[in-house]
Amino acid sequence: MTDAPIALPTLVAQRAAECPERVFVIDAVADREVTYGEIHERARRWAAALAALGVRPGDPVATMLLNEPESVAIWLGIGYLGAVEVPGNVDYRGSLLRHYLTTSRAAVAVVHASCAARITELTGPGGALRTVVVGPAGAADPLPELRTPAPTDPVPPNRLSGTASVMFTSGTTGPSKG
Repeated sequence: MTDAPIALPTLVAQRAAECPERVFVIDAVADREVTYGEIHERARRWAAALAALGVRPGDPVATMLLNEPESVAIWLGIGYLGAVEVPGNVDYRGSLLRHYLTTSRAAVAVVHASCAARITELTGPGGALRTVVVGPAGAADPLPELRTPAPTDPVPPNRLSGTASVMFTSGTTGPSKG
């Protein structure tokens, strides 16, 4: 290992190549360990699925996800693409949710099933926002690219500049700012 700066998605990809069986994430709720190899494979599938939806480097991707390993794979997949994750609070509703979705400028959102109905209420079925619904745990994968082996792409570029994520404030003095 070197002391040169390295972006987290690149580090995960390298560790998956070096020691795929080592534990990367522990899901305490499901009492399950997820290895570097597993998370890397899943992240590459997410990168392929998002690319198939038209997501390109620099594009914002809205996410409203629970704290679980699949969310980590989605976040890494967004990073592998060089896209920008814009995570939103899963409790957003009404005007706060509308503000978040509008401000994020995302054309694609990846959301947990518990959030899907609220988004459809705002955007309408078949609206401009392409929404990918994930979960609950054990549910079928929502996109065909997630059900097939990931492309054998090289390790993602080590992007040390540019935007990886846009975090929204808590909004204590008004609408959240991203």
